[in-house]
Amino acid sequence: MQTLPAPALPSWLESMLPFRRYRVRVGEYAMHVMESGEGFPVLMLHGNPTWGVLYRKVALALAASPLRLLMPDLLGLGLSDRVPAKAHSIDFHAQHVARLADVLGLERLVLVMQDWGGPIGGVAFADRPERVRGMVVLNTVLSPPKPDFRPTSFHRFARLPLVSDVAFRLGGFPMRTLHLVQGDQSSIRGDVARAYRWPLRKLRDRAAPLMLARMVPDSMEHPSIPALRRCEEFVRTFRGPAAIVWGDEDPVLGRVRSWIRQLLPQATVRRTSAGHFLQEEVPDVIAEAVREVAQKCGASLEDLLRRHVPADDKERNDLESMRRFARSLAEPFSRAQEQAHFTGSAVVVDPPGERVCLVHHGKLNRWLQPGGHADAADGGSMHATALREAREETGLRVRLHERAPQPLDVDVHPIPERKAEPAHLHLDVRYLVVAENPDELAHDPAESHGARWLSWDEALSAAAEPALRRLLSKARRYARGLADVERRLAP
Repeated sequence: MQTLPAPALPSWLESMLPFRRYRVRVGEYAMHVMESGEGFPVLMLHGNPTWGVLYRKVALALAASPLRLLMPDLLGLGLSDRVPAKAHSIDFHAQHVARLADVLGLERLVLVMQDWGGPIGGVAFADRPERVRGMVVLNTVLSPPKPDFRPTSFHRFARLPLVSDVAFRLGGFPMRTLHLVQGDQSSIRGDVARAYRWPLRKLRDRAAPLMLARMVPDSMEHPSIPALRRCEEFVRTFRGPAAIVWGDEDPVLGRVRSWIRQLLPQATVRRTSAGHFLQEEVPDVIAEAVREVAQKCGASLEDLLRRHVPADDKERNDLESMRRFARSLAEPFSRAQEQAHFTGSAVVVDPPGERVCLVHHGKLNRWLQPGGHADAADGGSMHATALREAREETGLRVRLHERAPQPLDVDVHPIPERKAEPAHLHLDVRYLVVAENPDELAHDPAESHGARWLSWDEALSAAAEPALRRLLSKARRYARGLADVERRLAP
């Protein structure tokens, strides 16, 4: 990706934005982007009349997460190129956001949308829905208004001839009044308010706020209506993980939350007392939602697999295959992925590390470690899946082994065709866990034909597959503390 230098910032503003900044050519224009972190891509779209600075607190709250955070400025706003006033439309901005995604190599992403970022993001990916793996929706609209709607006083004012031009272009409206739509008006004061005004400090740069205000429909014949309908269809048909974070004190869109909830029934909802620009007031709540959705999309899974060190050629090949599936599967933890999906399993040992628990798998007629499919409640966490499966299949209280790698092992194995499902692959992520109450072993007949404590030699003898023997050999080293001894003796 070829980048252009980003415009210089005054020192007081630069200190607020400790991110990589650059511009990229998108068609005939250049868009300014701020970027932070590495990992699963998260594209965060703002609206009118803000720019990427709106997401700075959210990005800082996500600094430790395995995420590539991208904060572009819409054309005409922030530090992106200015465009002719008549060019502004949902379709125009959506086309350039889509092109930006291509330039940035975003084949899959979590889409975060606020204000005009909602319709623009929705239309940008309506023709490429497979790229959006998750959504986080902040105060925005994602559909046309009801036929009997009445525009807000702000948007009616934006259409007054001459008066609105004077107010927006000469008076810098609404840049000096952003605090009025906040739950806590002090959240946009001082240098924060200056930061929003700075890119539009010159008269020639102030066309976009007025034109974006006029993009809001004032009738069902408005040019934005078809684009809003496409956005609604995209959101209605989206089946991936989603979250809604809403500022209930928003005087413009506060009451829209219930309608957004109907469009995204699978979304978790976090209501706050913030206003319209809730990124300034509740960045930690938004960051929590982004982490939640990204994890369900496999963001933490990709990072987990990136760090894992294989033990032999079989595990190395399986690991590479699992990394590819983690990137390509739309829902990596869902059984609806017929070709392959991720599973979690656990080697359960007693506190001294002298015994291991295996369960007798009824369908396969083999002694295996506890394990199974991910549940929605696991939140995309493979160790949560492994712990839950261990608890369900043994009745024991279990915890992760504190010294073992996480995961301990990975394995790809085929599952034969059955009546209700075709042949497919299980992409198994395996952990070492400790039973806190080993004497209370009690298998669930619905899960297996039996569960038994075995010595390590007995378990290795019962293991029918090389991958299971490899897993048990690794587990024995860590359960008995041999790995720690080997590290101490290493030159």
